[in-house]
Amino acid sequence: MPFLKPCYFCLQDFGSKQLLRRHRTHPGTRFYNTQPRCADPEEMMQRGWYMDRFGRWRDSRGRREA
Repeated sequence: MPFLKPCYFCLQDFGSKQLLRRHRTHPGTRFYNTQPRCADPEEMMQRGWYMDRFGRWRDSRGRREA
């Protein structure tokens, strides 16, 4: 499957533009690390996100119950 909404920094694929933007976390106001960084898979899973069968990150709040 081709990428739907890829992140060119961490090479993860996302199911929506909103998730793509939300996975870029902003660090604190430390003077040596002011650049945003990508959330790692553990952080995304803590937020309730999951990886679908195509390898794309999705938010479980929009998940349909079968």
